[in-house]
Formats: sequence, structure tokens, C-alpha cells
Amino acid sequence: MVERHFDYVENKCLRRRRFCFDDFDDLQRHARWWCREVANVRIHRTTHERRFRKRERNKRQITL
Repeated sequence: MVERHFDYVENKCLRRRRFCFDDFDDLQRHARWWCREVANVRIHRTTHERRFRKRERNKRQITL
């Protein structure tokens, strides 16, 4: 299961820029943007919900 996460990041985040980054800070900026604007807001194929909504719901359940 872990390999699929790497595949998703590699193919959707990194290849979009064709692995061309000016430096490590540029890579980090792009990765943070991608997580915030793309990965965490997409609708998950099997759960049919946004990732950040699920995370918030799980946090509330843990604190109860």
C-alpha cells in the first residue's frame, strides 16, 4: 500500500515539473503548494470525500 502513495506523488506532483527544480527550497515550495491545492482537496475515488475533511473528522473523533 505504501508504494502506491509514492507512485501518486511521483506521477502527479513531481513529473508535472519534469523533476526540474532550481534547488531543494523550490522543490519544497512546489510540494507544499501541490499538497495544499491539489492532493488534499481532490475527491477520493473510494471514500468520495476530500482528504482534509476526513482528517478533520478523525481528529474530532480522537479528542472525544
